[in-house]
Amino acid sequence: MESRLNLRFNRYTSISRGQFALGNGVAISNTGSVQDSTDIRYSIINLEKATFNILGGASAIPSSNNPYTQLMNEIVRWDPATATAANVFGEYGRFHDRKATGNELTITANPTRAWTLRASAAMNETQLENITTVWFDYINYRLATWKSVAANSGNTPFHNTSGAATTYSGYFALAARTWHTIKQSEGQLNTQEAKYRVRFSSAYDFSHTALLKGFRVGGGVRWDSARAFGYRPQPLGAENPYFNISAAGFTVPDITKPIYGKPLFLADGVVSYRRKIFQDLRWSVGLNVRNLLGNSTKVPTQAIELADGSLRNIRFTIPEPRTFVLTNTVEF
Repeated sequence: MESRLNLRFNRYTSISRGQFALGNGVAISNTGSVQDSTDIRYSIINLEKATFNILGGASAIPSSNNPYTQLMNEIVRWDPATATAANVFGEYGRFHDRKATGNELTITANPTRAWTLRASAAMNETQLENITTVWFDYINYRLATWKSVAANSGNTPFHNTSGAATTYSGYFALAARTWHTIKQSEGQLNTQEAKYRVRFSSAYDFSHTALLKGFRVGGGVRWDSARAFGYRPQPLGAENPYFNISAAGFTVPDITKPIYGKPLFLADGVVSYRRKIFQDLRWSVGLNVRNLLGNSTKVPTQAIELADGSLRNIRFTIPEPRTFVLTNTVEF
C-alpha cells in the first residue's frame, strides 16, 4: 500500500516583515471621496498641501524638533496633476507585516500503475499587523494642526484635478474614515482571501496499451470558499481618534462584519501524446484546457453596503475564459 497511497499533512505559520502594500494594506471600499482620500498616502499629502496653503506655504512647516522636515518639503513641491516630487514616498511606502497560519492535507493514490488520483484540502488564515505605521506616526504628529485648521478654516474649498470639490473639513472627514478602517483592520483575519481551498485531479496513462500507447488524459477541479467583498456599515462615533468634526451621518466599513460573495469553482482538462522520433529524440504534444466548463460568473471583489441595505460601488472580476494551450516539446 505504501506505493499506492500517500498522505501528507502540513501545518505552517509564516510571518513576512515589511511587505509593500498595494492599496492600503487592506481593501478599502470607495466611499465617494475626492482626490484619493481612500489612499492613506495621498490623503495625507493632499490634506497637508491644503494646510500649507491655508497657513502660508513652506513657512508653515515646523522648524524646531521636526522629524519630518524633508517629507513636508517634498509635499509642498508635490504637483498632483503631474505627480512630480518623486521623493514624497521613498521610505514612506505603505508597509505591513503579514502573518499566515494554515493546515494542508494532500492524498495521492494510484489504484493502478496507470491511474493517479490526487486530492488536497487547505485552510489558510492571514492577518495584517503594523499596517503603515510610518504614516500613522505622521498623522499623530500633525493631527492637532489639522484639527485646528478644520476648526478655524474648515469651509475652505478643497478641489481635485478633475474639478470635484468639497471643503477642508469635508476632505478631512473622508480621509479620517480611511484611517479608521485601516486601524480597525490591525490584527483582524483577512476575509478577502479564500479561507478554504479544495483541489482534485485525475490522470490516466495509456502507455501500457497497444492501441493508445503514448496517450495520457487528465482533468481537475478547483474550489475556493467565498471571499468578502465588502463590509456592513457602522456609524463613525466620537471614539474615532482621527475624527471629531461633524460626525453625524458618517459611516465606515465594519471589518468585523464582512459581506461574502460566492465560492469559486473551476475545472481544467488535459490530453497529451508522447513518442520517440528519429531514434533518439523524445517528442510530446499536449493540449491543456483551462476553465473547461467556461465558468463566466462574475465574482464581486469590492462594495460597500448603505444604511438601507443596498450595495454601492460594486466591482467584479471575471474568471479567465476557457483557454486552450497547445505545447510541443522535443527532448534531446
